[in-house]
Amino acid sequence: MTTITISDEKYNHLLQHAKTLNTSPESLVELLLDTFLSNITPFIKANAHSPSAKIQTLGDLLTHGAGLWANRDDIEDVTVYAHQLRQKTWQRVR
Repeated sequence: MTTITISDEKYNHLLQHAKTLNTSPESLVELLLDTFLSNITPFIKANAHSPSAKIQTLGDLLTHGAGLWANRDDIEDVTVYAHQLRQKTWQRVR
């Protein structure tokens, strides 16, 4: 097991959301990470050999995050799509 340090403010938000969803903070973090990693992995693999798209830090990831959904014909509105993903995620937690 590995320990990750987050701010007290973020931890308190995590506790509130976990309590609302009747789950543990650890379970919620696992779910969020699983969702995030499943979405970012195709982008990383697609750009692994591109020197201009190397992601080495969280800042790099956030900067290049829009590329996750770039060139997708099935997504008309990124905001709506992101909202739908969040809804599906929260439904699985309950």
